[in-house]
Amino acid sequence: KTFVSWLNQTENQLTAFIATNGDDDECTIDYLNQLSETIADKDKQLKQLEELESLVNDYDWSRQAHNTSILRE
Repeated sequence: KTFVSWLNQTENQLTAFIATNGDDDECTIDYLNQLSETIADKDKQLKQLEELESLVNDYDWSRQAHNTSILRE
């Protein structure tokens, strides 16, 4: 949810930037390079969150299996 919100905000900022600075190629290239780095960082953060979510899910399944085996005893 936060990522989608950030993405929408970034799109709005990019649209506004191009509307005001679209004629300045060098400035636009610098802005896009910076935006590319920011997106790469966000992508890394998203992948880390996905890995964490997977670990939490694996732990939950493991715990449920352990609890089920205890109940069977």
